[in-house]
Amino acid sequence: MDELSKLIQDIKEDKNKFSLLLNRMKPLINKYVYILYKDEKEDIYSELCCALWEAVCKISFYKKDGEIMSFLINALQNKFHELYRISRKNHDFNTPLFDIDDCKIASPEHNYDNILLNEDIRNFLSHFSGKRKRIFYYILIHNLSDSEIAKKLHLSRQYVNRIRKSLRTEFYDYFNL
Repeated sequence: MDELSKLIQDIKEDKNKFSLLLNRMKPLINKYVYILYKDEKEDIYSELCCALWEAVCKISFYKKDGEIMSFLINALQNKFHELYRISRKNHDFNTPLFDIDDCKIASPEHNYDNILLNEDIRNFLSHFSGKRKRIFYYILIHNLSDSEIAKKLHLSRQYVNRIRKSLRTEFYDYFNL
């Protein structure tokens, strides 16, 4: 019997030996925790440890170390993908550039301060052309999400997100913020 299969058998008999397997799988778990940086690290770590424990409890055939390791890695990977989908849904990569209440565009019902802000934003947009200008316009004037802009301009959401990030720095530089 191989080392890992013996360890699995020992864990099934004595649950306290799970820490030995946990230490062995720690680099992979830490890698997944690091990738999901937007969420609480302790929560992610606990979720992945639970997934490892469930995998050990479910494993029925444990003769070869390679098969066992593959099963455990797949269990952790599946849990990671589940957590990633949840994280993505929660964070959605559509972080606002700034608080929309601070940047309402001038209209008849707004006061004159907003007219000046509107003019400043239009002057800022005049420094750009092409796709960047249209993306900036939809972000600043219409406050659209990356997905909405991507659909409207037939671009990828990732490209729009990259432009949004560059907008943030250019916006702060232009207005000396």
